[in-house]
Amino acid sequence: MIPVIPILSDISQQSNSNAPSLWEILSFLGSIASIVSLLLMYRKGLLDKLLPYRWRKKYRESITEDLRKNYLKNKIYIQPYITTTPPQSSDEPDKINLENKKLLRDYFINEVFIKEPNESDTVFFLFGDTGTGKTATLVHLFIDYIKKHNAFNLPFQIRLISLRESDAIKDITNIPKTEKEKLILLLDAMDENPEVNDPTQLDSFLKKLKAIFHDFARIVITCRPQFFPDNIRQEIITNPKGIRTSTGWIECSIRYLAPFDDQQVQDYLDQAITFRSENPRRRKAEDIVNMHPAIAIRPLVLTYINKLVNTERLINTTLDLFDNIIYSILNRDISKSLGLKDNKDKIKQWWEVSSLVAKYMYQNNKLTITDTELGTLLPNNIEKLFKQRSLLTRYGNEFHFSHKSFYEYFMAYRFFLHPDEIGQVYGMDFALQLYDELYASYSKQHDVLFADLHTIDVDVVATSLHNIGSSLDVINHFAQAELEYTEALTIRRQLADKNPDAFLPHVAMTLNNLAILHSDTNRHADAEQEYQEALTAYRQLADNNPDAYLPNVAMTLNNLANLHRATNRHAEAEQEYQEALSIRRQLAAKNHDAYLPDVAGTLNNLALLHSDTNRHADAEQEYQEALTAYRQLADNNPDAYLPNVAMTLNNLANLHRATNRHAEAEQEYQEALSIRRQLAAKNPDAYLPDVAGTLNNLANLHRATNRHADAEQEYQEALVNYRILADNNPDAYLPDLAMTLNNLAILHYNTNRHADAEQEYQEALTIRRHLAAKNPDAYLPHVAMTLNNLANLHSDTNRHADAEQEYQEALTAYRQLADKNPDAYLPDVAMTLFNIALLHLDKDEKDIPAAEAAAKESLEKYRIMAEKSHAAFDPCVKNAEELLEYIHKMSQ
Repeated sequence: MIPVIPILSDISQQSNSNAPSLWEILSFLGSIASIVSLLLMYRKGLLDKLLPYRWRKKYRESITEDLRKNYLKNKIYIQPYITTTPPQSSDEPDKINLENKKLLRDYFINEVFIKEPNESDTVFFLFGDTGTGKTATLVHLFIDYIKKHNAFNLPFQIRLISLRESDAIKDITNIPKTEKEKLILLLDAMDENPEVNDPTQLDSFLKKLKAIFHDFARIVITCRPQFFPDNIRQEIITNPKGIRTSTGWIECSIRYLAPFDDQQVQDYLDQAITFRSENPRRRKAEDIVNMHPAIAIRPLVLTYINKLVNTERLINTTLDLFDNIIYSILNRDISKSLGLKDNKDKIKQWWEVSSLVAKYMYQNNKLTITDTELGTLLPNNIEKLFKQRSLLTRYGNEFHFSHKSFYEYFMAYRFFLHPDEIGQVYGMDFALQLYDELYASYSKQHDVLFADLHTIDVDVVATSLHNIGSSLDVINHFAQAELEYTEALTIRRQLADKNPDAFLPHVAMTLNNLAILHSDTNRHADAEQEYQEALTAYRQLADNNPDAYLPNVAMTLNNLANLHRATNRHAEAEQEYQEALSIRRQLAAKNHDAYLPDVAGTLNNLALLHSDTNRHADAEQEYQEALTAYRQLADNNPDAYLPNVAMTLNNLANLHRATNRHAEAEQEYQEALSIRRQLAAKNPDAYLPDVAGTLNNLANLHRATNRHADAEQEYQEALVNYRILADNNPDAYLPDLAMTLNNLAILHYNTNRHADAEQEYQEALTIRRHLAAKNPDAYLPHVAMTLNNLANLHSDTNRHADAEQEYQEALTAYRQLADKNPDAYLPDVAMTLFNIALLHLDKDEKDIPAAEAAAKESLEKYRIMAEKSHAAFDPCVKNAEELLEYIHKMSQ
């Protein structure tokens, strides 16, 4: 639409002549020139500078005041690139070669937000790490789209909605259907929706999100890449092959915000400081940028470059960067609110208040805090001022940190200074990075800007390291957990050298936890050494103070016995269990309520050992005694001991299943399942894994008794639960997901559903290879087991070449494991050799010599194991002997 420009003329001077006057000619030419000028300005996009009202009105109506305040007041904006290269593909995301790299604005506005797009995808997931500018990108994309069309001829209408709002999905759902097909949705912060912090609500949230995809012209959604880690079923929501909704298929595309390249950083510095490289402030800025690649990876930090240039403090680490940024923000806010500049006491006070807000969010497992909660938490003298300043952003009646990296920054300090507060650390990679930098600065005695807020005691540091290690261990971050435990152990050994009475117990505790980690990751020799050292320390302490330290002696004996049971050193395990049980019975005789749970726990473990060695009568007696004790304890304290009742019922059912007492086993599984469902209804985070585990075991029973429909239903329910758990905590639950897939594949294999079985084995194998790539000690055995099962399937379906390749890969893995730990893995070497021998006999062209060689070696390995445990391995020796005898007959 072009404004009408009136043609000016002096009517009084018009003559009756048909010839136009000079004035009329000039007026006409002037009008033409005006129209042409406006057309050119319109085409060039310059008209919006003269007629900005339409598009300004448009984005003011659609962008919240908070977004305008935080993302439009900054005049500097460097358009990012997008790429199909995920950030996980390299440890140096600023150095990788990016695939399909395009400028974001050009890609979306010129290729996607048009009536006939170059790509057929409807939904675009835009991933970027903390601080990479996802929200700023959507705000500017929104504005650029409106400005390009001058708000006059938009191909589609457009709306920007923050998914941080609890009612966001509801608001989107309520958009009239007639408007949807003409509307582009820009959805910010999928990973910060209140529902995704509750694992029980995540699946529901994803379903609701998926349900809104249909009918809209285009959708762009921002999210952190860690929200859907590798090898998880992220295709539930981001599958590039398409999403099945209730009304049809929706095609998706995944893009990643690329880190700034050198030119983009220079462009930013040109606008923020100066383009003259010889300027001292510019040189300092470039030194900071070159020293800290995180500035390119997290452009958020780059927006504070002027503050970083002006500071006199050293900036050696990412922690230093954020210390200075937080200091600058607080100093500015206090200056505006109170008229005080560089008032260190006030800055520290507001820093502590921010830390308390972060602690509250962490302890309540959310990223927001309500106005009322802030009022309770904050001192009266700063509450109102603090709410109005920069670190917190208001959304309705709730506040959150203006950037998640600020929240993790404060939690890094709390982890370091308050070890008693450390709990779940999954998803807090940036906090852990800063925590490690805090510890490095402390150990090297480097100055830390906010360290003088607290007196840092060396024992507090050791406790913090130990507790961080425990938290990482729980979520299977074994390598990082080991580093933390080792650092804690070093400090505690030094303290114990000076004061053994005070600190030797701490040394023993860290040794015990490190041994548990090494046991879980199949580093059995290291674990045994650490258990033995811990046991020696506890025995020494118990000699002087038996009341205080005999419980620790029993605990370490129990753990050492668990290790020996897992490595088939059954005689040693039994001796250690019996000594632990004797100590615990002695303690329970004096203090029944305190030590009866420990008696029951050791009875349960001893029963597991006797079950493994076919001493079923002993095992049943021990399970029954443990169950009686736990039921008695649960009568008085059900919240504490019902989980143990369910665990023992589950184990007793396993024994009855193994001894073909199927009716009793089913009854015990069902009671255990009923208790665990009851517990999970109240606390799903804690007990949903147990529900899934019992379902898996009950399915194993039904599979063994040919109740295949029941078994499949139970495996599928367990699988759904483990997928939900793995979506939220993949490191902890991907192993269980793979286990259930493996078991379901066995069921399908047994019922001749070979295609289903192969697909499930392959998914389990993919997950286990992924886990083993990070931690081979822990997960290589599982890779080998799945390979063995897949080979069995391929052998039975006459895919002998595939089967042999898989058996050989499994055998190589088991030999490697057995070289380090023969007690644990020699039986698996023998089993795989046995299977290889059978394979050579099954081939159309039988390979008798190869079968004989494999069977001989299998028998040799089984005989070695049988010398240590006749009850466990004599049946295997007999089977191998029969196979070898059969081969000899065939060869004659």
